[in-house]
Amino acid sequence: MPARHILVLVTGDPMKSARPGEAIRMALGLGSGTHTVSVVLRGPAVALLFPEAEESACADEVEKYLPSLAEALDPGFYVERSALQGRDPGDSEFRIVPVEPPDIAKLVARADRFVIF
Repeated sequence: MPARHILVLVTGDPMKSARPGEAIRMALGLGSGTHTVSVVLRGPAVALLFPEAEESACADEVEKYLPSLAEALDPGFYVERSALQGRDPGDSEFRIVPVEPPDIAKLVARADRFVIF
């Protein structure tokens, strides 16, 4: 089977649900083979990349899987620019690539498969 490009789109609120943490765990697993994975965070999901994630509903997954996923992502986490409003990307220990909705559409167009949380 040829390698696939998989896009993981996360929109859930990690402060209210464990689903964003599950998306992170899944993205890491999907990228462990020959597949390429991109992760896009929209809306409240951006909290995964900031210190408050330690207090989130998915804190265990964030602590366990997010650093390894971050190392695997090139160029980093794609984050909808509007979700960063009021946040300084420098407060995150992860590489953040701010994107606009048209950029997200281009990422979707390049992907072979999708996982949406």
